[in-house]
Amino acid sequence: MFKRYFIVFLSVAFMLSLYFTVNKPLFSDYADKYELYLKENSSTAGIVNADKYSFPFYFSVKGEACVVKCGDEKKIIGDFNAETVFTEEIKDAVIIYAYSEKIPYEKIVNGKKVNLQIVKRNDVIKVGSPLIYGSF
Repeated sequence: MFKRYFIVFLSVAFMLSLYFTVNKPLFSDYADKYELYLKENSSTAGIVNADKYSFPFYFSVKGEACVVKCGDEKKIIGDFNAETVFTEEIKDAVIIYAYSEKIPYEKIVNGKKVNLQIVKRNDVIKVGSPLIYGSF
């Protein structure tokens, strides 16, 4: 009887460790803190702040964003094998809309699929998927 409970315990422990190892933020290579978009993939999504330790506890993530610690937009696009769909310039910011097969989220913008948005303002880069909701 004890052996059976012990095997069940080990199985659950293994599954949990696997879940926490595999389930990490999309932009974990670029930042330590993230904005997560919960329940909806739109501007009405619930937005919560998270870090890499709390990320696995959110089960309804529909997108995310972060301010990049260091790096450049070309590296981010390359890391995701993304293709630039179009760009915009607004005031002092350049906004890049791209699409990558590696990213599970997507939106239609101007009739085109996008799932990676990068905003570069001065020396600050914010990246989001499928889009950045809130401010940038």
